[in-house]
Amino acid sequence: MKLNLDPLGRNLLGRNPRLLAATAAIKAWVRTAFELNEEAVVSINCQ
Repeated sequence: MKLNLDPLGRNLLGRNPRLLAATAAIKAWVRTAFELNEEAVVSINCQ
């Protein structure tokens, strides 16, 4: 068994799965925030 000495936890392809997952989560959160914001603006404008 080899010890993982890379603090970023990179896999053999040189990509960091944790970083990729975090980036995907942030993108999804930002997309959701924009969608909610647009809906809120529309609902305010309709009143």
